Amino acid sequence: PTRPPLRQGLTDEVRRAVRYASPVSLLLLDIDGLKRINDEHGHGAGDRLIRRVATSIRATLRGSDLGARWGGDEFAVVMRNRSADAARRRAERLMVHLREQQSDHTGTAVTVSIGIATFDPTTNGDSNVEHLTRAADDALYAAKTSGKNRIRAA
Repeated sequence: PTRPPLRQGLTDEVRRAVRYASPVSLLLLDIDGLKRINDEHGHGAGDRLIRRVATSIRATLRGSDLGARWGGDEFAVVMRNRSADAARRRAERLMVHLREQQSDHTGTAVTVSIGIATFDPTTNGDSNVEHLTRAADDALYAAKTSGKNRIRAA
């Protein structure tokens, strides 16, 4: 079966969270230094790096998680039944997994910056998907501006 587009999947998971009073977390990930890799080693190297990050994300997903490319060098992961703390632990594991890899022939470690937002209907009632997305994006921006290769939670 095909998976729904990520935004619809996020909407569905927020509805499920409300129905079952369980949290849902959104991770937004941005590949650090992709522009530099493209500029110094060509877009082919950048494309391979994007695929490598996608493979690593896929390897760390649970069956109920939704993962997708969010934009040029960004990815999103929607995690059902995951509190903010559990989402942070998953993000940390993903960062370690990526750091242990080398990015092709460039010889540099693969790093990402991650923003996390969690909707928990038992502690806050704002089930607006746009609010959740904006909060994760703001957290990602804070991670990037604080030095990259960081995790920030909303």
